[in-house]
Amino acid sequence: SMQGAFSRSIQNLRLARGETLEEFSRYTGISAAQLSRYENLVSLVPTEVAIRLGFIEFSPGENFTDKRFPAVQKKTSQEDQMTIFEQ
Repeated sequence: SMQGAFSRSIQNLRLARGETLEEFSRYTGISAAQLSRYENLVSLVPTEVAIRLGFIEFSPGENFTDKRFPAVQKKTSQEDQMTIFEQ
């Protein structure tokens, strides 16, 4: 799934930078605890961080691609909703 590919990507980016969660946390400005959850539930990554990490790509005009979300939105599972409410 694209969601899975994205969560692997954020983890791969951290590993490619050779950083621990704590170091990557300083780079992204997100707490290490939240980051470890984002590696599995990437749709929760804040927009400004997604832009910095390259997951939102802008094209000419006002178009952009947001790779945090699959092209076809899946219904949010109960577990996802609970995580969102915890934020």
